[in-house]
Amino acid sequence: MNSSPCLKLVFLLPEIANDIIEKLEKEERLDLLEQVQELSIISLCECGDPSCGSFYTIEPAVTENEQLSYEGFQTKSGLIEVFNGEIGFIEIVPSEIGKEVRKKISEALIREEL
Repeated sequence: MNSSPCLKLVFLLPEIANDIIEKLEKEERLDLLEQVQELSIISLCECGDPSCGSFYTIEPAVTENEQLSYEGFQTKSGLIEVFNGEIGFIEIVPSEIGKEVRKKISEALIREEL
């Protein structure tokens, strides 16, 4: 997992990180809550919609394994998808917020490549 500070969820998208923290605290999921500070954004959703802000925090191929246990948690900003106890995908539906999120992540990923 990429550990670059500019791709850490809490630094790049603090409002979404706080939304996730609030939901996991409400659900009393300390096991997942402990992961939030270390979550790194691996890649954007590849749906191609310019207003989709969804992103992976684990390798996308892992999330396609149908044998993994799956949980989902609805937040104000989207959906937290958990695979075998690991937060793996944050769904931010196509919207103005999604468009802003996608732009921030795209810019950060480009900076990482330089």
